[in-house]
Amino acid sequence: LQNSDNSKTESVTILNCILNPYVQFFAFVLFIYEGSELTIGSWLYNYYLTIKNRTDTMASYITSTYWFFMTLGRIVLAFVTGKYFEDKEYKAIILYSAGVSIGCLGFTIFHDFFILQIMSVSLAGFCVGPNFATTIVISIKTLPKKYSNMGVGIIAGFGGSGAAVMPSIVGWLSENTAGGAGKGLIYFPFSSFFFFTIATVSWLFFYQINNEKLENRYNKKYQIIESI
Repeated sequence: LQNSDNSKTESVTILNCILNPYVQFFAFVLFIYEGSELTIGSWLYNYYLTIKNRTDTMASYITSTYWFFMTLGRIVLAFVTGKYFEDKEYKAIILYSAGVSIGCLGFTIFHDFFILQIMSVSLAGFCVGPNFATTIVISIKTLPKKYSNMGVGIIAGFGGSGAAVMPSIVGWLSENTAGGAGKGLIYFPFSSFFFFTIATVSWLFFYQINNEKLENRYNKKYQIIESI
């Protein structure tokens, strides 16, 4: 660890920033979060309409419930993070990510239990709500200052591109598996669980590998990780 003032004068190219493993990691998890949360919001209606044979109205209500809980999670868990995880945001996001995976697991295994499945989707939406903002906060506090401005831009930009890519993957599954014509959405709950769990496991590995550095970083607020 070195003092952050030394890094202010160092110039950083876009390539340097892209090749930074921390920038790559944060961009990767945001790609999954942004893509998967929009995938659920985009395809949940079609899933209940096509696979579960619910009415248009019911499918709309379920989709709205997911978005409501995601918005609620962004508000409520932001206060939770600020109050109980100040300078420990990386621990908070592990808990939130685990909550999303648990919710998606319930969405997958409770396919014959309507109420439990809706509760699971709501849990997933609630827990995924704060993950974008929390990841950005962690990246700002973790990256060396010489990478922070450009790095956060790359992280947010690449992460946002997940919203364009991942819904398309589910769309391809919908039309090219299980007989097509939307029947492939039968795999939609499991695909949500799969992708979100990749993000959860990635955060666990990140914490395990960087635990000591992160503890030092947050115990000494004016120092940053330089040995990347």
